Amino acid sequence: LTRKIVGHYLYFVAIGIFSFGFYYLFKKLNLYIRILIHFATGLSFAFISEFLFLYIASGRCSSINDVGIDFLGFITLSGIATIIVIIIDQRRKKHAKAFIN
Repeated sequence: LTRKIVGHYLYFVAIGIFSFGFYYLFKKLNLYIRILIHFATGLSFAFISEFLFLYIASGRCSSINDVGIDFLGFITLSGIATIIVIIIDQRRKKHAKAFIN
């Protein structure tokens, strides 16, 4: 359990926040499209890292539970950052609309 928390979960926490920052830079895309791509990338990477990379490594087995732990780590900080960005974006739109009226 400790190996899974440190090795999988925390690793994917870091990947998630860097991925969020990367996709946040694509300002020309709609915010919700960027968020969808971000989380799809995280789930894909969790699945690939468990079932493809561990298949190649000898003496290791993969499971869908490990994919879940990886993806949970991915969405922890990036999910919080996503919620914050959505709130800021909606407030910005609300203030811009109030300013125009």
